Amino acid sequence: MPSKKPSKFKKRSSLQITNQDLYRQLIEQTPDCIFVVNFSGHITYVNKAAARLLKASFKNIIGKHFGIFIDKDSMGKAMGHIEHVRKGHAVVAEELNVLDVKKNVIPIEFTASPTYSKGRIHQVHVIVRDVSRRKEYESLVRETDKMNALQHFISGTAQEIQHPLESLLSRIQSLIEKYKERDFEYIGYKEFKDIMETLEVMRDQAKYCFDTTNRLLSITKQSVGFNVDYCDVNDVLRESVRFVKHHLEVTDINVKFSLKLKLPPASIGNFELNEVLVKVLTNAIQAMPSGGEIHLKTSYQKEKQMLQVEIRDEGVGIPQENLQRVFDPFFTTKQRGLEKSSGLGLSIVYSIVKSFGGDVAIKSKSRQGTRMILRLPAYKKLHKG
Repeated sequence: MPSKKPSKFKKRSSLQITNQDLYRQLIEQTPDCIFVVNFSGHITYVNKAAARLLKASFKNIIGKHFGIFIDKDSMGKAMGHIEHVRKGHAVVAEELNVLDVKKNVIPIEFTASPTYSKGRIHQVHVIVRDVSRRKEYESLVRETDKMNALQHFISGTAQEIQHPLESLLSRIQSLIEKYKERDFEYIGYKEFKDIMETLEVMRDQAKYCFDTTNRLLSITKQSVGFNVDYCDVNDVLRESVRFVKHHLEVTDINVKFSLKLKLPPASIGNFELNEVLVKVLTNAIQAMPSGGEIHLKTSYQKEKQMLQVEIRDEGVGIPQENLQRVFDPFFTTKQRGLEKSSGLGLSIVYSIVKSFGGDVAIKSKSRQGTRMILRLPAYKKLHKG
């Protein structure tokens, strides 16, 4: 007898997979971590990848409040995102830090969206990706950028020293040649004035070189610098003003402070920020040979977690055709030499600030002054388990 063929109905039944079963299989096999959290904050579901991320068993995760797995510095941000989803909005590609059961900090990127039941928002569906390796790579890139900035700074400092030293040597030699053959016991007023004016210029050039090298040597002499990656911006700003105090006095320039109190620390070293500010302040001083005011302002953009330093002068300004080139290495509209520019000052400023994840903006018009804006990320302390 011919074998009886299975009915089409039975064949379809044996192959049929419900949407729910298919979804469960997919999320259990995906390398991304899946969490489902209700609006009381308790975890109702995790997949295997999520359990591996937290280094915990399912029973130690399901039913627990999600807050115990969030780093305290990220808790406010996490609660804000939950509230955003509660209102029916998705949160896409945001970052925060979570904790595994051993309290190790894990940087993650996540996307959260609402799930609905009977037309109402029921729970929060979260897809999480461990970005530890990416963060390590970014950290290596930043360290490389910092070293490039350091090399750039050293190169620029050498240039800054070289020009006044050349002038100093030239003046010394000129003075020697001018008077070495003179045989007199009495120096006339004209000769005396010439010698004293030359010595004063030589003194200023020598002091400039000393100040520059002293800042460079502070990399190794001080406990600040590239080994410390945060600082108090207001304190460094005051320190930088003290450093250029002599130049402010001789040019009759006043400094006006408008500093925001209780700023979070900035993610940049004390030494590096001091270098940046001294160079910007020096530019501002050189732009006001007849005196004026420099306005210094600090502020904090909490939503962006960025600190801002604004340096505004009343100087000669920068022509629009030159504004786009001020951060280019060796670009300068000034003469070389003492109190002038090697063309590396703002290039070094830009290089250092960018290497720490910040940004620099400049606004200026001829004869209307210049406003330099430095934006620096707030320092985020990572807790290690």
